[in-house]
Formats: sequence, structure tokens, C-alpha cells
Amino acid sequence: MNYSAELFQPHLNTPFLIQFQTGQQTRLLLDEIKNQTSENSPFYHFSLFFTGATDLPLAQGTYTLNHADLPAQTIFIVPVAKTDIGYRYQACFNITK
Repeated sequence: MNYSAELFQPHLNTPFLIQFQTGQQTRLLLDEIKNQTSENSPFYHFSLFFTGATDLPLAQGTYTLNHADLPAQTIFIVPVAKTDIGYRYQACFNITK
């Protein structure tokens, strides 16, 4: 799969599900996309930000995210904050142009 900010843009503010082997699942809401690519960089940089519930915090790691309109995607996410509405996670991408 070719990852890009444009791939995720139509799915902003929609849920992605993570299904665990235990049968438990959690929902992450894609709530921000930051395109950080500069003209001089040989890389295409962007980040996805998700918000998840406070009852099942995720550790930094690789997770398979499922979305109703996209194929399953294995993405490395990092918890970056705890807010009043849940935990915030970031996935960073650096892809050769």
C-alpha cells in the first residue's frame, strides 16, 4: 500500500478499529493529519493523529488498524498525550519522494 496524507484525508474524523487476539477491540478516531513535507526534502513527511478511549490505553507499538473503507493497515503508533476526552496517538511517515 502506498501511504500518503491524501489516502487518509477522506477518512478524517472517522473511526479505525484495532482488534486484539483476546477478542477485545478499541476504536481510534483519526482527528488530524499534518503534512510536513518541505520542498527541499527528499522525503514526503506526514503524521496522523488519533484519539482513543481512556479505558484501554495503547502502548507504543505496531497495530493493525481496520477501517470500513480502507484495507487493513499495519501502523506504528506512539501515545503522545492524555486529554480530557482520551489518549492521543501519533503515526509518523517518512517516505522517499
